[in-house]
Amino acid sequence: MCSLLRLAWIYKQRVVCWNSPICRYINCNSCGVELQNTNADKRGYYLIPKDKIKRDSIQDIKYLLFSQDIQNFHELHNQGIDTIENSITTAADVRNPLNSPLICKRCSDLLYQNKYDINDFKGVSLSSILQKIPRHSRLVLMSPLNEFPFHIDKKLLLDKNYNPTLVLTKSDQIISKKFLLPTVLPKFFQYFFKTNLDIKNSISIVGISTVKKWNIANLLSMLGKESYLVGNANVGKSTLINSLLKDYFGFKMHYDQKGKLTKPKNVDTIVDHNINSFLRSQRAGVSYVPNMTQAVQPYQINNKIIYDMPGYSTLLHSDNSDSPECDQNLEILINKSWLQRIRKTELTNYKRVKNKPYSSFSGTENGSVYTVGGIFYLKAPPNTINKITKYIPGEPKVFKNIDKALEVFQTCLSSESSSPHPLSKYCGILPTLCRKDAFVRHILPPFQGSIEIVIKDIGYILLRPTGKYKYNGVYEIWVPKGIDVCIREPLEKILESYSEFLNQKKSSNYFSSQKRPLVSSTYPMSFEEKEPLQRMKQMYIERTSHDLLNQRYIKEDPMTIVSHLHSIPPNLYWYYKW
Repeated sequence: MCSLLRLAWIYKQRVVCWNSPICRYINCNSCGVELQNTNADKRGYYLIPKDKIKRDSIQDIKYLLFSQDIQNFHELHNQGIDTIENSITTAADVRNPLNSPLICKRCSDLLYQNKYDINDFKGVSLSSILQKIPRHSRLVLMSPLNEFPFHIDKKLLLDKNYNPTLVLTKSDQIISKKFLLPTVLPKFFQYFFKTNLDIKNSISIVGISTVKKWNIANLLSMLGKESYLVGNANVGKSTLINSLLKDYFGFKMHYDQKGKLTKPKNVDTIVDHNINSFLRSQRAGVSYVPNMTQAVQPYQINNKIIYDMPGYSTLLHSDNSDSPECDQNLEILINKSWLQRIRKTELTNYKRVKNKPYSSFSGTENGSVYTVGGIFYLKAPPNTINKITKYIPGEPKVFKNIDKALEVFQTCLSSESSSPHPLSKYCGILPTLCRKDAFVRHILPPFQGSIEIVIKDIGYILLRPTGKYKYNGVYEIWVPKGIDVCIREPLEKILESYSEFLNQKKSSNYFSSQKRPLVSSTYPMSFEEKEPLQRMKQMYIERTSHDLLNQRYIKEDPMTIVSHLHSIPPNLYWYYKW
């Protein structure tokens, strides 16, 4: 047994297993599950490193290479150690639990070879996470601003058992003017939640961007002595941990035999020449695959304990009883390369957010559609010209109609690899999405001006009709079954408007002066529905039957509302159920 394993067992590093209060020994440094080397089919399996590589498969060799701190191999190579065998032997001699924590084979395959089974990375329920958080603790709910209003959990924000703080991540994908972040954004959302969610108590709200390093120091100052990061998968919890570790020096904590948190051995003796290596070893496991964090992982940063919690899954339901459940598994819909780009939000080009480059799209009588990769299809009313700025990776494409698009993508996927279809670069889906019945037809409530269409866990697009206003019909977007979608007025524009309102120092309520909802669900309808606006009115009345205060225009003919341009957009039939 190599020196790393011997030292690890001597120190008996212990953490609390996610599924049991019993103390365990060594855990995977990436996902946090207990390590074991007896059953390759169970969670936490890892290979015991040996002084010399003697393995039956190349996959085992790759695992040993990549999982045991590849940085050490580069450093040793620079010192003149060239052979794999010698580098492994020497690296094993210099490793210790301080700078070479173990990771399981499952995490190694995912992080270094992009090989994974999505069933190995399942989310947990919110209730099971809350059972691990002491009452009256600082609960930090993390939600990506670019997907607002999705991922905002009203029950958590209203839960009196905890002290909630809302962190809006990925702000650089919405905001190009940084000055809006520290003051305007928190004040706006405090008023918004008070008006729309009936949250009377003042919630601490902060918008951040780990990519741009926006407001990270402000967030750290707001955290309590102990804080728990909670949220859906891929909202940025572990990424935030790594950003804090890098900028403010921190380390992963462990539990001793008595269940008390302890810091790594010799952490107080870290010197400048090995601090980077140390920080690398403390990093939280981050991947574009959801739910990589599988167990509670505590970190000490600036004398504060921050708990990185696993992402939880919530099955949301549309107001339409015929609508399928949400939280669809994207791995069976979108090919892996496209999905990786979609989820790696740090690749988003900030210039796109700032300059808002657009492509033009015209609605036709034949039902032309705009798509990105075949993941969704936007259909505009006939005789409309629209500008679209997309914040979803991939090349956009316009097709004559949905049937033609599905036919092309089906041909692309059936083409031989030696002779790919000319339009293959526009195809980002799997065969599952080459059928019309794999999609839901969502009708957008009428709007005037620009809107943002948000597709949960995928991204959003900015839609702006051009020319003189004329109502030509409703817009619709087709998205895969199980994927939720909504619309909102452009967030940055709202924040700029609210900033002007604050500067005017008026005493009147901002939302009373606007007199309109700012976000709305869509209206799923059958493919055969020929009168979507009238059907929308019926659905709107049904949705608001228990929320009479928010009913608007129900006694008026919708055509009289949409037939002319209003100074303030009426947002007819806009309604979002939190």
